[in-house]
This record gives sequence, structure tokens and C-alpha cells, in this order.
Amino acid sequence: MGAARFDVRVNISGCDAEALDHLRITVVSPNGTHSELNHFAVDSSFVDVPLQVEQAFLDSNFVIGEPGSVGTGGNLTWTFTTNRNWGERSDPAIMFDPRTQEPVHSQFFGGPQFFPTSNEADPGTAFTQGWQIHFENYGTTALNLENFEVAWHGRPINPLTKRVQGLIGVDDNQDDLFNYSRIDVFDFDTNNVTRLGEVFSTVDETHESMAANVTVTATRVSDGVIVDQFVTGNDGNFYFDLLPDAYIISVDDPLGRTALDDSLTQTGFLKNYQSEWHITEDWFNVWDYDANLEVPIDPATGAPTKLIDNSGGPIEYHVSHINFLLDPGVVPPDQV
Repeated sequence: MGAARFDVRVNISGCDAEALDHLRITVVSPNGTHSELNHFAVDSSFVDVPLQVEQAFLDSNFVIGEPGSVGTGGNLTWTFTTNRNWGERSDPAIMFDPRTQEPVHSQFFGGPQFFPTSNEADPGTAFTQGWQIHFENYGTTALNLENFEVAWHGRPINPLTKRVQGLIGVDDNQDDLFNYSRIDVFDFDTNNVTRLGEVFSTVDETHESMAANVTVTATRVSDGVIVDQFVTGNDGNFYFDLLPDAYIISVDDPLGRTALDDSLTQTGFLKNYQSEWHITEDWFNVWDYDANLEVPIDPATGAPTKLIDNSGGPIEYHVSHINFLLDPGVVPPDQV
């Protein structure tokens, strides 16, 4: 399935007041998107602590919301909804190292025993992860998960398809640069040893606009048939679920803004954005990033260079980074 939304019903016993003060519940999607299910904010005294990183000093004095909740002594039943379309599929996704943008293999950890649910027959297999619910109790009272129910909403898709995804931005300052991730990522080293996941992100405060109401079209090259269309929302995100083939991905902006071609990326490397994308079956693989986190283009195919895993072959996968950038045109001085 695709376009997932989660509804979660959780029944907690042990102490409802403690649960209100110290329990964190989070849904994590296969691609790593976190959705906080608590209906309250983190205590302001810990506002500078990246919540996704476990800290030794977070004890019973750390509260998820405001302290001093009053309970009734019974079980606490919470019902949450992510209240959003994730734009992700229900099948597992490959785990990528944020430092290298390449898949995490069991050999990276020294053996498959670190993740026993992975394919243990081949220690070179890339790890995958599915949908997860995380519970974190920062109090001193033991809490019991009596039961929980999950309703997963989506639409059926062909399991043989792969996701083709990208973003559409607006070059507000007209410098031909755009941060499509909308975040800045930093290392978070706790012991002078590089470990997977020891990074945290902050919102890019200088981020430019995303383009809404833009129609994105996927046209099959072999017969010129339009196989799918997508109209972007405020986040500028679009995606298709397509059988691996050759396609032209193009955009139509109702405001008439021109889609730009990336002239800054060095020749021989994947562009950050294009006015039109021509992808082929060779694109439907995990790509090989260099030390500068750039993707070299294979001169033989014109496609991004495939990553060869420990088994000696490529890894068939979804296609991302199909990004567009629109020129805002002449901007009145009072709107700059």
C-alpha cells in the first residue's frame, strides 16, 4: 500500500499520572520519519536537547509535558492519529547511513547478530526497517503496555512497482541553490566513536518556499502514454509508484514559473534539479555516493552509478531526488 496514515490506540497501566508526565510515544516510518503521538510539548528547559538522542542525564526530572499531572489510579487509554499522509509505502525500506547516504550492511556492525530479524544467511545484505512504534519512559515508575491496536490506512499498489519521488522548490533569492532536505544535519558524537545514528538535525531557518499546486506528469517513453499525474501540496512533495521503465517526469506550474536547469553541479554528476527528467530502468537502483555526497553519472548508461553491494551486484530500489526548481520571476521589492 501507499500514502500511509496511522491510527494508534494504546492502553497503559501502572500509573496514569506518571505516564502523562514521563512517557513518550512515537511512530517511525520505514524511511525514518518520526511522528510524535504525545499531544503536548517538550519541557522548555530541555529545548536544546535533540529528543531523538538518548541522554544519560534524562531521568525522572525530565518530563515530556508540564509536571504534576493528576491521575485517577486506573488504566490510561490513549487514541492517536498521525493526521497526515506519509507518502510512504507499507513495505520495508533500506536503512541508509546519513553520513554516507549508502545502505547499512550487517558487516558494518561486525555481524548480523545486531539485527536478528534481517537476512542472516547473507552478512552482506542491506538492512531494512518497517513501521515501528517507540515507547520511552523517563520516569521511575514501571509502566505496563496492556495492549495496543494499529489501523493503517492507504491505497493498494502493485508490489512490483517502485516509488519515484521528488520535491519542487521556488528559488526565492534567485541564487540557483536550494536545500531540498529543509534541514541541516550535524554529527552528535557521544564517545569519540562513529556510530550509526549519531546525528541530529535542525530546521534550516533560511529555507526558501516549496511549490504548491504544481502538476507533475509521468510519461512512458515507449508509447508516450501519461501513466500518472500528481498535484503538489504546500510541502512541494510528489511521488509515483511505477513499474521500472523509461519515463519523462515533467511539471506544469499554473503560475507560469519557469523550471530551471542546474548549472552549478559539476559535469558528470547527478544534477540537484532539472527542468525535465528522463529516467530509465537503470535509475531504479541504490546509487553510489562519493566522499562529497555527490552521485557520479555512469557514462555508459547516463544513469546514476549503481552501488555494488557485498554480493557483487546492484540493489534494485526506489528512485528519489527527482527535484525541480522554479524561477519566481520578477519579485516586487516589497515582497523580497
